[in-house]
Amino acid sequence: MAKDSSFTGETAKSVKVVVSGSSGVTASQLKDFFRQIEDGSINGAVLQAILEHHRDPFGPGIIKGEEAAQVIFSHELMEEIYREFGIELDLNSSLWVEPEVGFWDVYMSPKLTASKLVDYLKKLDVTVYQSDENFVLGVRDVVARPQEPYRIRFRARIEADAETQNLSAQDTAERGLNCITLRERLFLEVLYFKATCQHLDVKSITRCDGSRSPDGSVPRVHWNSDSREVCVYWCSPRGRGPSLWTRVAVS
Repeated sequence: MAKDSSFTGETAKSVKVVVSGSSGVTASQLKDFFRQIEDGSINGAVLQAILEHHRDPFGPGIIKGEEAAQVIFSHELMEEIYREFGIELDLNSSLWVEPEVGFWDVYMSPKLTASKLVDYLKKLDVTVYQSDENFVLGVRDVVARPQEPYRIRFRARIEADAETQNLSAQDTAERGLNCITLRERLFLEVLYFKATCQHLDVKSITRCDGSRSPDGSVPRVHWNSDSREVCVYWCSPRGRGPSLWTRVAVS
């Protein structure tokens, strides 16, 4: 939207007449609303959530850490996203299970690549920073994953699994932990953003121990609230730290 600094005075008064009544919306609220659209605080996905679903992504509607376990990824949401990718998922398949509070079931297709997921986030007006523009293209999985569509379950948490604090990717591999891949983490971002208009890993970093880049480094993903970007970059397989965690599959 082009910047319009003239949204004051007579313009504001006329808008106030339009929105007065049962809506309770004021001209000053609309002015601030358009300001937030201009500075990126409100993006197209947030606005669409309001228009289509009457969801309120502001104030009391913000999901807190302990409330993330209540967020459910429905089969309808999963199908909607796959339709937009042009990939069909069979609801009659034994793959599908009922969503369970406290867990996130992610349904993966081999056709769903990391680069497609990055492009999809960008279509949702989510800025994605990559340390290298071609970074995701060379990433491969180093944990066993089916060559056909599969379901994988993680704990429903905004931040990654704190139980893995101070473990490196080498440590989790030696312990035989079934850790998240880059594709799965990016799809989690898509699902969570579509469901809540918010982001994962706002305080910590998910290290995707189930994947490696061609040089053996480990992808990691988090939300940078300062630059307002989903950051996708890498670290050493020996890297560890107080906020560098991973996500471990529970089934």
